[in-house]
Amino acid sequence: MALEKMCNQLQEQMKNLEKQLYNENRRYRSSYDNEREIMSRLESNFRLYEDNVKNLMECRFNIGFDKMNALNAELSNKLAILESRLQKEERSKQDLREKVI
Repeated sequence: MALEKMCNQLQEQMKNLEKQLYNENRRYRSSYDNEREIMSRLESNFRLYEDNVKNLMECRFNIGFDKMNALNAELSNKLAILESRLQKEERSKQDLREKVI
């Protein structure tokens, strides 16, 4: 009888240990899944950040390129005006020379 009681106690202890092990495994799996989800979110946010930085750099480059083109056009226009004035002055000088001669 004492042996049977001891076996029952051991079986009960084994069941309790199995329950504890099962619960511990569940907590571990839940924690692991949460960590994986957090890592996935972090990686996704990092990729989004990288894409945003890349887009910002491209935008700045395009804006810089557009500004450079606008400045180049403005300088070309000013140069054309100055060349036109210079040609007019040369013509005026030539006309004066012809009148003097």
